Amino acid sequence: MGGGGGAGDQNNNYGGAGGNGGGIIYLLCYSTISGSGQINSNGDNGISTNSSGTDGAGGGGGGGTIFLDATGLISGVTANANGGNGGNQSVAIFESETE
Repeated sequence: MGGGGGAGDQNNNYGGAGGNGGGIIYLLCYSTISGSGQINSNGDNGISTNSSGTDGAGGGGGGGTIFLDATGLISGVTANANGGNGGNQSVAIFESETE
């Protein structure tokens, strides 16, 4: 099972939440598994920051687990358990004046 992504730093309350991890899929079949479809257990993307600043974006959730248990052949089916992308951070350039 995929773990959730870490939340971004939120000192100024603008950070992003981490994405949910993918779940568990256990498919028990007493025959064959075939077709042209997909079985997905992907993690969600992290949430981007919503303001220019110093807070961080959330991390992507981990990919899940897919277990196909069949007494016959498994063919033509695509199984995906990909992790999510981390969120984007809006970066502002902070300048300070020196006297």
